[in-house]
Amino acid sequence: MILILAAFLCRIENSLNEKVVEFARSHVGEQVGNGQCTALAVEALRHSGARRRGGRQGVWGDLVESLRDVQPGDILQFENVLFLSTRLQEDGTPFMRTRLLPHHTAIVIRVRKRGIRPILVILHQNVDGSPIVQEWTIDMKEKRRGSVTAYRPVPERPERD
Repeated sequence: MILILAAFLCRIENSLNEKVVEFARSHVGEQVGNGQCTALAVEALRHSGARRRGGRQGVWGDLVESLRDVQPGDILQFENVLFLSTRLQEDGTPFMRTRLLPHHTAIVIRVRKRGIRPILVILHQNVDGSPIVQEWTIDMKEKRRGSVTAYRPVPERPERD
């Protein structure tokens, strides 16, 4: 009986995450809501039949204890995060790329590499001065400061009579 319940809950969780990803992907290149980063997450949760845990700002569902356990459809909350990476320009000259996310929300759509410092493909908006949903790949080994917290969507509670 416990195994059946666990399998049922796992299917609900996977279904919610799949719907969150589906919603986010369907809006690439568009502005969702008011264009703020949180609008994409709020609307994706609403569309999927999920809710925020306790309605607190920056809490998007059940806490995922470790980034190594992140799945597509999970929501990331960035606080004072700085990513630094070295890239090569077309002429072969190296340059330092800086990405600063002081207070930001994004949706994981793919996990390219698992581990303590995963490589995640995310969709988000209100970055680089644009309110449009766009895709980024973030490599957690490039994080120099700040915190990234992951949340798993939780189903909307049934209404009480």
